[in-house]
Amino acid sequence: MSDADATRMRDAANLLFEPALPLARFLAAHPSASEFAGTPSALIDAADAAITASVDGHGVFSADDLLLIINAHPAIGAPPTSLSPASLAEQGYKAAAAAAATTASGDADAHVNARLMEINRAYETKFGFRLVEFVNGRTRPELIPVLEARLANSDRDAELRAGLRAMMDIARDRLAKQVAAAS
Repeated sequence: MSDADATRMRDAANLLFEPALPLARFLAAHPSASEFAGTPSALIDAADAAITASVDGHGVFSADDLLLIINAHPAIGAPPTSLSPASLAEQGYKAAAAAAATTASGDADAHVNARLMEINRAYETKFGFRLVEFVNGRTRPELIPVLEARLANSDRDAELRAGLRAMMDIARDRLAKQVAAAS
């Protein structure tokens, strides 16, 4: 793979998945890695297949690698300065910032973010990895009961699968938005 292709592949992977070193290394070493630079959907499919196989115990990623991959994703409700541009938009911070500047909703937004961070901390303590949920256009207040339900689960493996599946859904959504914006 040329240096230019490797840079394009890394940039595409970081945009789609957030920077996750084990995932980037896998994709760069994949036999058809040069194809990924031009076809992000193939990149997502390869990542999805490798992650799914690894969760099932027969893939290329170790348990530690899977934790690094899922923990690369930002927490819902994290401070806006810690988010990638894609996560910032997905979590609705741009709209919320405008609303806070013109209304009294800033206090309500702070309360919602504080609750989200409480849920995130409790989840990470309970399961040992970041809570990842596909926002899919829902507002942060709408996500609170969804995330509380995830926190109430007791099956760590099911939660790891759900979080990694959400990462793939997020990546596919990001790709669809990029394609739509380019059209």
